[in-house]
Amino acid sequence: MTPPDQSGTCPRCSTDPLGSSERERRFVLFQESDQPKVVPWRWTVFVTLVLAFFSHNVAKNYMYLDVLLETLQNSFDVLFVQEPPWRTIRQAPSPNNRDGEDIVGAPMHPVWLYMVRPPTNDETPRVMAFVSKRLERLRPSMRRDLADHQDIFILSLFQGNETYHLMNVYNDADGTAVRYLSNHVHELPQLHYMGGDFNIHSREWDPEVTHHRGDAINLLELAADLDLERTQPSNPGPTFISHNPDLRPSVIDLGFGTFADVTVVKLDDEIEPVTRRTIPRDSEAEQAMRTELPQKVADIQVGDLETREDVERVAQALADAYAEVWMAHSKVSRITKHSQPWWNNECSAKLATYRNDKSDVNCSTRGLSPKEKRLLYRSCVLPIATYGYRLWFYEGARIKGVLADFRKMQRKAALWIKGAFRTSPTGGVESLAGLIPIHLHLKKLAGRSNFRAATLSDTHPLRSILSEDHRKQASAHPLAISRLTLNQRLKVKGSLMEVDRHLPELTESLAPVAPDVRFCLPVSTHSRPL
Repeated sequence: MTPPDQSGTCPRCSTDPLGSSERERRFVLFQESDQPKVVPWRWTVFVTLVLAFFSHNVAKNYMYLDVLLETLQNSFDVLFVQEPPWRTIRQAPSPNNRDGEDIVGAPMHPVWLYMVRPPTNDETPRVMAFVSKRLERLRPSMRRDLADHQDIFILSLFQGNETYHLMNVYNDADGTAVRYLSNHVHELPQLHYMGGDFNIHSREWDPEVTHHRGDAINLLELAADLDLERTQPSNPGPTFISHNPDLRPSVIDLGFGTFADVTVVKLDDEIEPVTRRTIPRDSEAEQAMRTELPQKVADIQVGDLETREDVERVAQALADAYAEVWMAHSKVSRITKHSQPWWNNECSAKLATYRNDKSDVNCSTRGLSPKEKRLLYRSCVLPIATYGYRLWFYEGARIKGVLADFRKMQRKAALWIKGAFRTSPTGGVESLAGLIPIHLHLKKLAGRSNFRAATLSDTHPLRSILSEDHRKQASAHPLAISRLTLNQRLKVKGSLMEVDRHLPELTESLAPVAPDVRFCLPVSTHSRPL
């Protein structure tokens, strides 16, 4: 079954199940039975363009879920899975295990965002979600702050000031999920959808069942407390067909939605990029606009402003003049998370030239051995990254954010050097690449910088800022450390304070030049005849 079209008609019977007045307010449940043993259920929200959910219990079948991710990538936006497979996918390099560490999880796909609650206390998750990357603009989030349980998954989508909560549920034979939700119903937000595998039989949704027992009553009471109503499928039928022919098919997969004054998420197939027209500050375009605009305004025929129409005519002429000049000199800019204010047409031209150049110069990192990659990183990347580091790296500096960026940089370098998986642990892959942790590397450079001050000449200007013990023949500066009180020395932070504090730890004597060095002027040995 394909999702309904924009007209809101069912693709199987070409009818409108909602009516034109309610099409943008309701959840509609469709059922398909092409699979002979397991029947997936699909919940579709009618909007200007369909936002479709696919809910399915895959019974821990790894290959089947992998096939679903591939086949449903263009048909559905959210895939809710119950009882996902959880097994070893591959081994990652490890400093503690020669065979590597096991990477455990469910299958992944480049089109889907992989969202699952990490296992705790050896309890593997029994629900998860795959969200199409088409919905990245809606910032899909897994809300463990609302419900932190292995059988419950709450997905939140954000659009402007609105938040939409969708719940995926797996209720085992003991009714664990329904019991948990009933006990925490007052802590849950307003849900727009709740569905999954409830493992509950009742005559309310299965005509082959004659009873309506306590677990079914509890489920309906839970839905009522959440202001949800059970969706009615357009093609009723069983949702689970057992491999055992002696067991009759049953309806255990259910969906609940809100029907009262709900504004449903509106989505387009291809989300238009956010753009705006801009003129860079202090650019040639801004100067041209400033020159042309007064001329346009001066050409406006004002005349006598005696009536309201005359004022509106002149105001419209001014607006048209401003708009014409703005459109002539501004340019369309795409707003993304990577946008930079300094990017201009010259940068775009250079980037295009680089991409079109297929020479070996632009591919110089291909075919390098790990040893050569490490040498390239240590000799080229690190010196550039740590240039001027003494301005911000000193004792007492608040540099957690900067160090975090440096660690990310070195982690990427270590993964590149060793060709390791991106899930490899940072410490292990740095050890294998032969890289010292970046904070220790900076500390080593700072220590060398402190002791390098001992090689300065006795009259070097920098010595005039140090304390009396390290000033030697230099004159004291008005802002020298020696002029600070004890409390001021404890409060003032900086690289010079660190140098002055650590110089007494140096036990070796260092001279600016070697003892046997002699200064001389080059003299020509050729004599010129008189």
